[in-house]
Amino acid sequence: MKKLYHRSLSPVFGKTSHLYALFRELMQFLKFPSSLKLGFRPKVRLRTTLVVLSVIQVVGSIAIVGYLANRNREKGIQDFSSQLREEVAERVEQEIRHYLEKPFLVNEINSQLAQQKLLQLDDPAELETYFLKQSKTFNQLETIAYSDLSRNDYIGANGTGKYTIVASPGNGMRRYAYGTDGDQRGPILAEKADYDVRQRPWYKTAMKTKLPTWDAIAPAPVGQRLDMSAVSPFYESGIMRGVFVTQISLSGISLFLSKLEISKSGQVLILERNGLLVANSTVENPFIPGREGSSPKRLPAIDAQSPHLRSATKTLIDRFGGLDRIQETQKLDFMLNQERQLLQVQPFKDGHGIDWLIVVIVPESNFTAEIAANTQMTLVWCSLAVIVAIAFGIWSAHRIVRPLLRITRASQEMADGNLQQNDYHSGIIELSSLGNSFNRMARQIRESFETLEHRVEKRTFELNREKDRSDQLLLNILPESIAHQLKQTNTAPAQQFEEATILFADIVGFTSLSARMEAMELVAGLNQIFSAFDALTQKYGLEKIKTIGDAYMVAGGIPIARADHAQAIAAMALDMQTEMLRLNEVLGEPLQIRIGIHSGPVVAGVIGIRKFIYDLWGDAVNVASRMESHGEPGFIQVTDVTYELLKNEFILESRGTINVKGRGAMQTYWLLGRRLSVMPIVEKSPETIAEKLPAI
Repeated sequence: MKKLYHRSLSPVFGKTSHLYALFRELMQFLKFPSSLKLGFRPKVRLRTTLVVLSVIQVVGSIAIVGYLANRNREKGIQDFSSQLREEVAERVEQEIRHYLEKPFLVNEINSQLAQQKLLQLDDPAELETYFLKQSKTFNQLETIAYSDLSRNDYIGANGTGKYTIVASPGNGMRRYAYGTDGDQRGPILAEKADYDVRQRPWYKTAMKTKLPTWDAIAPAPVGQRLDMSAVSPFYESGIMRGVFVTQISLSGISLFLSKLEISKSGQVLILERNGLLVANSTVENPFIPGREGSSPKRLPAIDAQSPHLRSATKTLIDRFGGLDRIQETQKLDFMLNQERQLLQVQPFKDGHGIDWLIVVIVPESNFTAEIAANTQMTLVWCSLAVIVAIAFGIWSAHRIVRPLLRITRASQEMADGNLQQNDYHSGIIELSSLGNSFNRMARQIRESFETLEHRVEKRTFELNREKDRSDQLLLNILPESIAHQLKQTNTAPAQQFEEATILFADIVGFTSLSARMEAMELVAGLNQIFSAFDALTQKYGLEKIKTIGDAYMVAGGIPIARADHAQAIAAMALDMQTEMLRLNEVLGEPLQIRIGIHSGPVVAGVIGIRKFIYDLWGDAVNVASRMESHGEPGFIQVTDVTYELLKNEFILESRGTINVKGRGAMQTYWLLGRRLSVMPIVEKSPETIAEKLPAI
C-alpha cells in the first residue's frame, strides 16, 4: 500500500526532486508504518491523528510555495535594484559629460576663430561684442573671456541672465563690470581695485599646465554657488599668447540631479576624491552659504545634513580605506535607521583633469513596501486556509470514527456473548469508506503539488522569455558572432581585418542647434534620423559601430570579411544623403550631413569585462574621421585608397590635395553617385561643384 502511495506521487515530484525529498523527510518524521493502518502510535486518538494529517498537508504545501515565492522575490529585488542603479549612474554620467563638454567646446571655437584671424584678439571692442553675443547663445555658461599675456589684460562677458561685460586693462590693475546696451558696452556697474589677472587661480593653472584643463572647483566671488573654470591656452606660431577661459556653475548639475526620477526616496551625489560635495539630488546645497555677501565654503559630504549622504560617504571610506582607492564601479549596501540602503559608486573622468565619484543610493524599502503588503495579505489567506483545513479535518474525523465506533461496540457485544449483531457487515463498508478517504487525501496532495509544478513551469517559461529578451538586447549591441562567442567563452579576442571600409557622418550645425532646441525634441529628431541610417546598415549588410552625439560610425567588411565592403559603404553613404533630404525638416530647419570614408586594415573586437561595446582601432579609423571633419556639408569625401576601390562603379571627382590634421597633404575625392544610375545623387556638374567648394 505504501509503495502504491509513493508511486502515485512520483510523477508530480519527478521534475522537482527537492520537493520530493522534503516530502519523504515529512513521512519519516511522522513515522509512517509499512502499511496504512488506522493506528499510527499506541494510545493516540484516531480523530486527532486525522485532523493533524489534514492540517500538515495544507501547511506543507503553503510553506513550500511560500519558500519558492520568497526566493524569487529576493532575486527579483536584487536584479531590479541593480539595474535601476546602473541606469541612473549611466544617465548621470552622460548628462555630466555633456554639461562639461560645452566650456571646452566654446574655448576651442574661439581658439579656431583666432587662429584663422576671424576673431581679432588685439581689438578689445570686437572681443567685447563677440563674447557678449556668444554668452547669449550659450546662456548656460557663467563667463566667457580671454586674457592676453603680453598686455596682461582680461576681456569677457557674463551670461547669467543679466548680461554684463567685464574688462581689466593690464596697466590699470582694475576690473570693471559694464552694463550692456544691445551688443555694446554700457555704463560701469562695478569696479574692483588691485585686480591682477595673473593672480587668478585659473590663470596660474593655465600657465602651469600649458594644456586645456579644469581649474579647481571654487566658490563664486558673487552669489551663492560653486563654479569651475575651463582654461585653454592659446598658441600662435608655437608660442603661448593668451588664455581662453569659460566658467560654469555646478548648480546646473544639482538641478539635473534634483529632477532625476530615481525611486520614491533614492538619492544621487557627486563627490571629489577628497570627499567634498560637487552636487547632489537633495534640497541641501553642496556648500556652506557665506554670511552677508561673503563667498560660500566647500562642504565635505561627511558633514552634510542629509543622513543618507553622510552614511554613504562614511561607508565608502570605511569599506575601501579612502575615496581615492575606488577605481571601478562598486555595488554595496549599508544600514541607516535599521533600513538597508543599496549603493552604487562609479568613477567619472573627462580627460581634462576631473576625477569624481557618482554615488547612487536607493533604500531597499522602495522595492519591498508593496511586496510586504502583499505578503501580509498572503499570510492572512494562508491562516484562513489552515482554519478551514482544521474544520474540515474535524468533520472528516467525525464521519470516519463514528462508523468505527459502531463496529467496535458491535464487536464488544459479540465478545460479551451477544452474537445477535446486525452491524457486522456495516463495519466492512465503513472500512471501505476509510480506504476511499485515504485515496481522497492522496488526490488532494497530488492536486496541491500539480498546482505547484504548474507555477514552477510558468516561472521557468517567464525566465526563458526574459533570457530571450536579454539575448536579443545583446544582439542589438554586438554582432551576432561576437555575441555568441561572449556567451560561450565570456571572451571575444580582437581580430585583424586587412581590408575594411569605415564611414563617419556628422550632422552639420548640430551643436548650435542643440543650444536652441529642447533636449527631448532634439533627441527625438536625432533618433528618427539615426533609425533611418540603422535601416540602411541592415539593407547593405554593414555593421553599425556607434553614435557619439550627432556623429554616426559604420563599417563594412567586419566582423565577416567581404570583397565589396567599399561599394556597400559608398551605396549607403549616397542613400544617407537621400534620407537627409527626406528628413530635411525633422528638427525644424534644413539639415545637411558631412560624410568621410576611408579603407584600410583595422582591428575590431570587444575589450574589457563590463558594458561591452564592439569597436574599431587602427590608423584607418583615424583617417576616416579626418575625412569627415575636413569635408564639406552635403558632400561625401573619400581617400585615394577608397577611390581605387570605387572608381569603376561610382562617379567620383578629384578634390585635389588638402592638408589633413595629423596626416599632412592628402589626395581626396568627392563621391557623387553611381555609374549608369537613373537618378543621380548629386544633380550638379563636376565643374560647378569644384568651383563652389572652398579651399582648406
